[in-house]
Amino acid sequence: MQFSIALLIPIFALATGASAAECYSQGGSHRCVDPTSLGSYREDYCNNNWQGNGGSKDYNAENGFTARFQRVGAFASQQQCWDSTEDIISQCLGHRDGGTWAGSMMTMNINFCA
Repeated sequence: MQFSIALLIPIFALATGASAAECYSQGGSHRCVDPTSLGSYREDYCNNNWQGNGGSKDYNAENGFTARFQRVGAFASQQQCWDSTEDIISQCLGHRDGGTWAGSMMTMNINFCA
């Protein structure tokens, strides 16, 4: 029996618990939250709000938009907060209006244009 590499990569990712962000279908507006502000919001969120079983926190940008960080379930660690939010921001900002990252027993969502 032969396996293709394309088949093994997703299986390996699932076995290691690796995850990637899934961006929203809505197109990314460059008028929503800027990258510098979003980085500050991420820092605050992962330093002060990573524990517990979820909830949401809104950050109001100067241009009137809101970045909404929303989580269901508990992070396994503070590092998981940093990693999941970085994946969403690096993969979706400027391309889509936000994204979601799913891990074991939790889901992280960031809406850049709330």
